[in-house]
Amino acid sequence: MSAPPGVTPTTPIRRSTSADESTQTEHHIRLGSDLLTFWGIGMSHNRLVKHVRRFEREVTGFTFFDYLANAVQADDEDRRRAHLDPELARAISYADPTGETAVRNVMGSRS
Repeated sequence: MSAPPGVTPTTPIRRSTSADESTQTEHHIRLGSDLLTFWGIGMSHNRLVKHVRRFEREVTGFTFFDYLANAVQADDEDRRRAHLDPELARAISYADPTGETAVRNVMGSRS
């Protein structure tokens, strides 16, 4: 698309994301979606993404599973059932401390 004469075309500014950051975010979104479905909790995709972004930006000392379970007020039985499901247990146990640390370091330096 070209700009009218005398007007400089602008391109949208996009925040670049590292591969680790986007991979971790995608993992959290998929896990969150799977957990919400498993627990029978309806939540919009946008709201789930907001939870994921908040977790990645602000939360330390908790896993994403614990954060989301607290956010939706899942009881102990729901948490236990999720850990017993083979597919969910594999996703819940997945952790990439190097990637999570890198993302938090980058996000912290932007403040």
